[in-house]
Amino acid sequence: GVRLPYHYRMTKIRQKSREPGRTSRAKPVVAVVWYEDEQEWRAMRDLADDPERFEDSYEAWLTMFDRSLERLREGGAFPVRTPCNATKYREWCESKARSFDACSRSEYAAREFQARATQDE
Repeated sequence: GVRLPYHYRMTKIRQKSREPGRTSRAKPVVAVVWYEDEQEWRAMRDLADDPERFEDSYEAWLTMFDRSLERLREGGAFPVRTPCNATKYREWCESKARSFDACSRSEYAAREFQARATQDE
């Protein structure tokens, strides 16, 4: 079967109702770490405490990523690509005394997504 990306974080966000008094059931939003290009993917892999968790190549990662998005959508989630910059991620981890691992990548993606969503409001 297709495995889900190890570095995603579920974040439920209520969608704003378009009509007063109308409620809608929000799909869970999944902030999924997105590497803009092979250079960024390599930088993150080189930084990682768990490089074995990364696919063998950027192309293999892209294939896994696309399949994972499909699985998330099939499961009723709304996946959102969340760009992850290695330099900013490293600074964030160091400021929080966090390891450079899958758990921190997930949390970083969720926080980045939430920060962007808040800016857009």
